[in-house]
Amino acid sequence: MSKRVTPGALCRIIGSANGPRGVSVGRICRAKFLYTDRPPHSLWGEIWRVVSADGGELISEHGGIGMEVDCAEDWLELVDEDPNDSLRETEKELVHE
Repeated sequence: MSKRVTPGALCRIIGSANGPRGVSVGRICRAKFLYTDRPPHSLWGEIWRVVSADGGELISEHGGIGMEVDCAEDWLELVDEDPNDSLRETEKELVHE
């Protein structure tokens, strides 16, 4: 049984409404929430709102550009988080002159 996406999960976008060549395919994002106020999409099933994990922009299948897009759960692949990543991003070298 494969792991399911949960809020806050780190994911890679592996598909899109435009197929595997969608412009956001390959990008890393975080699952924000699952739409529960409407039934699953008739073709793609459960839909998640995702947020760019690296601060870069995501592009929807309609050409909308922003930090958040909607993705079918099948288009999201869970990514293992490296606990050292946050240290590398925030660690600064002090230079004394």
